[in-house]
Amino acid sequence: MRTRWASLALLVAVGAAGCGTRAEGAPSSADVEPTRTAASTPVPELPEVMAMRTSPPGPDNFISEARMVNLGDKSLLTATDEAILGVGHSTCRLFDTQDASTPEMRRAGFEIIVQAVRTQTGADEISARTLMTLAVLNLCPVNADVLPPDAVS
Repeated sequence: MRTRWASLALLVAVGAAGCGTRAEGAPSSADVEPTRTAASTPVPELPEVMAMRTSPPGPDNFISEARMVNLGDKSLLTATDEAILGVGHSTCRLFDTQDASTPEMRRAGFEIIVQAVRTQTGADEISARTLMTLAVLNLCPVNADVLPPDAVS
């Protein structure tokens, strides 16, 4: 029951993180900032993000790494630092309050949360998984057991 409410809180946080949905015909970030188009600047996947790390894990790292994640029809590029941290901390609260008795059940909870983020944002699975993994690694590494074994090498 607690996990269900926490999941709802995460979805609200992702939806309200200033990651505005673009309306049909509204200018996209590509219209405003031509160097960030999908064709010229691919969004890195988790191993690439991890390889670009220049500072230790923590809130500042989460903010900068999360901005690189493509969330489908949402964008974290214009979200405030506080909003991005809100998404990360909501993710951590989910795992902190998860009522799972085995590692397999905790990892299953991670997968459910990834799918919920995909549904809320329109992100592909890799992007949703990357955002959730970054939150765990940067903000609540004590919950690293929820990550799939191959999440970080």
